[in-house]
Amino acid sequence: MELDKNEKKKLNDDLKRIEKPLESDQHNPKLLYEKGLILEKLGNYRSAYTAYSMAYTYDPEMVMATIK
Repeated sequence: MELDKNEKKKLNDDLKRIEKPLESDQHNPKLLYEKGLILEKLGNYRSAYTAYSMAYTYDPEMVMATIK
């Protein structure tokens, strides 16, 4: 399913919003998981997988990251 221009813009804005706090807290599993969700919606599956993997690495109890 193709995202329309407004959806892509919102997701890219959300990604920028998350990346700012990740600059100073690169090991935050909740932010990494959220980043993965956004990247997945944008169709960037490889980067989403990396974000999910990092979230799980920093918090092995984050079950949703393992499912993704």
